[in-house]
Amino acid sequence: MKKRYLIPAIILFLIGLILVFYQPIQDSLIAEMTSNHLSDQTVRVNRLNRKHESNFNLQRVKPVDAATVSKALFDHDDSNVIGKIVIPAVAMKLPIFNGLNNNDLIKGAGTMHPDQKMGSGNYALAGHHMSDNGILFGPLSRVTTGDLIYLSDGSKLYEYQVTKKIMIDKHQVNWIQPTNKPVVTLITCSSGNEGEQRRIMVRGKLIQSRKLTRNDQKLF
Repeated sequence: MKKRYLIPAIILFLIGLILVFYQPIQDSLIAEMTSNHLSDQTVRVNRLNRKHESNFNLQRVKPVDAATVSKALFDHDDSNVIGKIVIPAVAMKLPIFNGLNNNDLIKGAGTMHPDQKMGSGNYALAGHHMSDNGILFGPLSRVTTGDLIYLSDGSKLYEYQVTKKIMIDKHQVNWIQPTNKPVVTLITCSSGNEGEQRRIMVRGKLIQSRKLTRNDQKLF
């Protein structure tokens, strides 16, 4: 019985050891996990997907390190995927998870409040900014006013346009509070440096929403 648990523990240790000393491997694995969740055509991308309890406390979100990446590698549960986000101008394409669970944020973006609805109020998402600006929420550093943001819950497409991009302090939580107008708010660290205190805040207004067509699905 001990042997049964010893082997996975050794594998996790070895993977962690490799990741500690080789950042590009870690970034590559994160990109691969993201891609796997996007290519999985589980239209289990489902607004009603709430199979397990999620964390919505930013204080409980851990920095990305070898241990969290190693753990996420062995977590193949995609029951928490509730949508997808695409920003074509910066080649950002990610799954959206319900909440801010650490394993999920290694693979995509997370909703910041329970019961958020695409196309209604303030749809706030958070994501990690890695040393590789091309993965997770790193591409937000290249977003500019006027860029289009597309969200999908598997049945509808929501098109937003970026109206504001600013640097904020991590304590400026007013940007993720409820709004009357339908907007999307994207938050990430301003760099991939450990202990970064500033945040990139991208805000977009809803342009239109419609039933997701086969042609629309090519976006995602």
